[in-house]
Amino acid sequence: MGEHGLDRAGLPAGMIVRFGERGYRNEMLNKKTARTIILLSVVFITAACTMSDPDAYVFRPGEFNRASKDFGKEPKDIFSVTICYNKMGAKPEIISQLAVEECGKYDKKAIFKEQTLKYCPLFTPIAAVYDCKGDEPEEQKVSNPFYEYPNYGTQAPERIKP
Repeated sequence: MGEHGLDRAGLPAGMIVRFGERGYRNEMLNKKTARTIILLSVVFITAACTMSDPDAYVFRPGEFNRASKDFGKEPKDIFSVTICYNKMGAKPEIISQLAVEECGKYDKKAIFKEQTLKYCPLFTPIAAVYDCKGDEPEEQKVSNPFYEYPNYGTQAPERIKP
């Protein structure tokens, strides 16, 4: 409180400061501070989006479990393979090719089973699950994991009316 009953802003003491009037309350969030907050928010959001890995990869559930007896070793045989990806950064051909290559290491054929959101981390949330079947090594055509079902074409079996 200054002299003659005025506060620091030069207004009479106890007076309510309305929006738009000059005063210390307006100085708390001025245009420069607002611009700085918005700029920092944009920078952090952009950095978070660019840090995600857009590439698809083979998900191995116990890969980092040091207590596992197979830690750091390639499995002797696999029955399915899970590919984690982000739909904004990975193409269906790449996802299928990864599954074909992984099953091909064990002389098996990759057959698309399902898509799910259960297994993969936040930045690559979609999991394409393939079954690895067969023993014969052969050239395999890459299939599209989106809306393609064996023996049914592009329509899901549960949606076909009898």
